[in-house]
Amino acid sequence: YLSFIPPNDEAVPAFVAGLVAAGAGRLVIDQHWYLNWASPPGSPLGWEEMHRRACSEAAQTWRPYVAAGLPLILGEWSLATNHDEHVDIADAAARAQLRRLFLAQLAAFSADAGVLGAF
Repeated sequence: YLSFIPPNDEAVPAFVAGLVAAGAGRLVIDQHWYLNWASPPGSPLGWEEMHRRACSEAAQTWRPYVAAGLPLILGEWSLATNHDEHVDIADAAARAQLRRLFLAQLAAFSADAGVLGAF
């Protein structure tokens, strides 16, 4: 059982491939996808970039495991972004963006049959 927190794990697919090649046995990958720390402090991501990273970039990080036939559990994910920057949920536009981000992540996570979780 291996647990990693993308997007800060660029070397992990090669590490896992090495374990598999060495006969490490059955592995299960537990991936935690957080956008909260995906940009340097003071450099907040815009909504479109958050959507891109939450969906297409997230899927790119788990595809090597799924392609290798390794079970992947998306153990944790969050709507927290930009180092816990305050989002005014009283603002209708902010609520709409958060809802869109939530639904887009659910769609991306459930679209890949190799990803396990309750979505």
